[in-house]
Amino acid sequence: MAELADDAMVAMTLVPNRQAVVVGHAFGNRVARMMATRHPARIRGVVLLAAGGKVRMEPDIEEALVKSFDLAIAEPQRLAYVAKAFFAPGNDPAVWRDGWFAKVVEAQIEATDKTPVDAW
Repeated sequence: MAELADDAMVAMTLVPNRQAVVVGHAFGNRVARMMATRHPARIRGVVLLAAGGKVRMEPDIEEALVKSFDLAIAEPQRLAYVAKAFFAPGNDPAVWRDGWFAKVVEAQIEATDKTPVDAW
């Protein structure tokens, strides 16, 4: 998580000697928090959206989340997992059919596994 935060801070080199408000959505909330933890002089505030990770989710939701990223699962079943993990009942998860990148998921899982929650 520290490496991801430091990588994101590279963008701040474009505006030297200024503070920023960082917005973190979903997994990005962890990166935003870590940015503020590691670079407090550069971060004026943090806005968190869909900020999970600090509280353990229900086992069936966690299973759906993990399986929603598994592109080897047949599409109808995977979309059912996507629906359960990310969408309120009655909404169509097909809008998220594409745009999943296995290497990004692997990097997020690795960062999460290697970084204690209290660190970010």
